[in-house]
Amino acid sequence: MDREVHATAGQEAGATDGEPAPKSMRSSTKPMVSAKKAARYFKVNGVPNAFGPGQFTIRTCLVAASVPFVKFTNRLVFSARVGRICLWWGGTVLAMGTFARFTRELIEGEVATFDNGILLRVAKIRTPSLTSAAIDVTALGSSAMVILLSGFALLVLLAIRDRRGALQMFLASAGAGILTFITKNMIERARPVDVNQLVVVSGFSYPSGHSVSTSALYLTIAIIGCRYVRRASARATMVLAAFVVSVLVAASRVYLGVHYATDVLSGLSLGVAWALLLTGLFTLHAHRRDG
Repeated sequence: MDREVHATAGQEAGATDGEPAPKSMRSSTKPMVSAKKAARYFKVNGVPNAFGPGQFTIRTCLVAASVPFVKFTNRLVFSARVGRICLWWGGTVLAMGTFARFTRELIEGEVATFDNGILLRVAKIRTPSLTSAAIDVTALGSSAMVILLSGFALLVLLAIRDRRGALQMFLASAGAGILTFITKNMIERARPVDVNQLVVVSGFSYPSGHSVSTSALYLTIAIIGCRYVRRASARATMVLAAFVVSVLVAASRVYLGVHYATDVLSGLSLGVAWALLLTGLFTLHAHRRDG
């Protein structure tokens, strides 16, 4: 049977050899842990077994008990995955702050001059070739294109057994549509009437559904694709391409006269915030699952 190691109050108070502790202190003596178990605990948790038999005290056991906490703290602070989570959610806060600011200024009536000025300037540079290009570009954010691209991406992710990526893709696409529907019906901003609309549209103007959908979908595709690419330059190219496509679609909506500038800017902000929020949540889930 393992020899029990006793940490007495007399020992902590500095009792000398051959001089027993007072009875009041002796009565509070309780067995803590056997020497073999303590040594095994120290060895497993990486604490040097520098203490001989009978030298395990309350202090040494507290040191041993703190080792798992210190290891967990170091892993949490210095983990690259945790750093990415902070990056994703930091971007989410920034994007949502931008969307909230545009929305507040719209409600307070502070963006009318800005929006009308940009809309009239853009209308002056219209040409047949630019109009044709704008119509083609804006199709990248249409409902049909978003559904087709989302469905294709889902099939590819399921085929390679990336269920987490498939779920993230589905939530990004579906969530963008839900957020657009809710926000449009809450704000109820009318479409521009100061310039000629080059395409037929319906519904409210704020935020731009094309901008929300493209920024959320294309950015999510780029982020998921980065998991399968090792080179940093290739990852940066994928994210940059998603950003460029989203901005071009947003600009085409203003050029065609169906949205104000703040409509597309707020739409981009909302879509980016939604994509980054989902990425942070899925990264956190993977971090907890992998320990």
